[in-house]
Amino acid sequence: MNNNRNGLILRITPSYKYFLLLFPLFKPDTFDSLPSLHYVSIFLDLLKYTIFIVLLIRFFVYKKNLSLISLIYPAFLLVLLISTFLNHNGNTVLHLFSTNIDLFIYFLLANYVEEKDEYVDFLKAASFLLAFWCLANTLSVLAFYHRRYMYISNITTSIKKDRYLLGSKNYQILFILPMASITSALDVELVGKIRVRTLVIHILACVPLFMTAAATSIITMIIFYVLLWIGIKKPVILRMLQIPKILVIASIAIFGMFVVMGTHSGIARLLEMAFKKSIQSQRSLIWTSYLKRISEKPLWGYGYMTDYMQVLLTRVVHAHNQYLQIMFRGGIIGIIVFILFIYSLLELSVNLNSKSGVISCAAASAMIVAFQGDYYYSLFFYFAIVILLVHGRINSQRIVIGNRGL
Repeated sequence: MNNNRNGLILRITPSYKYFLLLFPLFKPDTFDSLPSLHYVSIFLDLLKYTIFIVLLIRFFVYKKNLSLISLIYPAFLLVLLISTFLNHNGNTVLHLFSTNIDLFIYFLLANYVEEKDEYVDFLKAASFLLAFWCLANTLSVLAFYHRRYMYISNITTSIKKDRYLLGSKNYQILFILPMASITSALDVELVGKIRVRTLVIHILACVPLFMTAAATSIITMIIFYVLLWIGIKKPVILRMLQIPKILVIASIAIFGMFVVMGTHSGIARLLEMAFKKSIQSQRSLIWTSYLKRISEKPLWGYGYMTDYMQVLLTRVVHAHNQYLQIMFRGGIIGIIVFILFIYSLLELSVNLNSKSGVISCAAASAMIVAFQGDYYYSLFFYFAIVILLVHGRINSQRIVIGNRGL
């Protein structure tokens, strides 16, 4: 290990690395539904802000070479903050920042993971955390099961209507998929294959997703494991997946397929087509309303708002399309910054040097998930930054993209 760091780079020891990895579990809405734990939520938020400020200061003071991808996500969030400030009040801006601070912490944290033993420690911590996630979700299901007086049919209803102990469904998706990628990579790197226990953990972790967004969750996991198998067994095909043009064409094709499928899930839509049932979709009507609203405020958009406030103020429901939603909230400037973000991530994923090649699978999976157009699955795209940064340092080398150092 290279110890000549002059004390400038933060050494992340496993003891509190586990603690830092717990941040995605603690969203403001995680404890708000339980009045007795409301102050716990406030304390965790203050703690997150403190650690974020410390990491941010160290990052900009000690990191000398910043690539485009190091700045593009903060720039995208800044556009949304400005748009929100122009359209709403300070409380809305604060809410937007607080709901994104976890991603910033992960991004900053990943930039300090540069040695191979730190990389393995990071993956072991992720594996431990995913197991903890499964246990907590299982206890949550049992709690709902007991509260509903043992009616098995009500378990699904309670999962859909009540909040999990670990937050909302959308945020669970953001957390589970990257953790599945990271823990799979750990197995491949250490033993050359994915352990059965890891697969079981993945399935258990996805239980709430299968009950609330089953079709897309299953499709996403299948895509991930297919790409993982390709990366391990078929390096020639993997090299094809690393070509940006092929990734873009495949992503556009899959995105178009989901657009045609309308408001229904992928599996349900295919079944309808197979049995020649009538197809009725409201997606075109929703998107028409979005385009009309976007034309009224094309530059900065309407800013960030909750789904409820969006319906109340603009009379349009969620688009379930990442790009329309970004244009609605961030305008033309927001979508331009986001496209640059996509380009930067593509560039990074293609130029990585990794022994296992798993990172290329994760990058390709992120591309496909992001271009589906479903808004919360696209959040996996953001988290893919962390996966890319961590996996890319497996050889204890710095990634060089062109003339830029990362």
